[in-house]
Amino acid sequence: SIQREFEDVAALINSLKEPVYLLGHSYGGICSLEALLLTTKVRKLIIYEPPISNGPPADAETEKIDRRIDSLVEIGEKEKALIVFQSEIVKISPEEMKNMQAGPMWASKIATVHTLPRERKAAKEYIFLPAKFQTVRIPTLLLLGSNSPQEMVTSTRMVHDALTNSRISILQGQRHNAMTTAPQLMANEIIHFLSEK
Repeated sequence: SIQREFEDVAALINSLKEPVYLLGHSYGGICSLEALLLTTKVRKLIIYEPPISNGPPADAETEKIDRRIDSLVEIGEKEKALIVFQSEIVKISPEEMKNMQAGPMWASKIATVHTLPRERKAAKEYIFLPAKFQTVRIPTLLLLGSNSPQEMVTSTRMVHDALTNSRISILQGQRHNAMTTAPQLMANEIIHFLSEK
């Protein structure tokens, strides 16, 4: 369950001697955010577009795409499932897809694509409760692509409104995967945030 994932993140952090900087992207952003409530050893937090909806269920078209991804995973068509997810859910451009497929992470993404149906379902069922975070004072950077879809803007702002010590940084010209399309831009934002007193 998604709760076990929160606990896994916190257990890893708690096993370390020193406090940590924690970065979570997408589904990992939800896990990182909730792990804050299970540990006192996070110095600063960075979250990049957590897929929080807290709204009406996904539209029929999105549900149809999710079923297609599930079917492709079930029959072992892992790469096809990943391509459908990236192009139709994340909505990356054909050029971004080409670059991603040529990159060093593509093989590992294919190898772990079987987790997508479970993670998509868990994220859709997750309810973000702002009141749980009203005492969180950890400095938090929320990354948001300037070209990201409205649902990512909404979810990022929802987290920002719940945290008393957060700010949003816009990654110009980017969407949900700046770590692939503009790694230096993303790294610069993170380094600047972490180096602040």
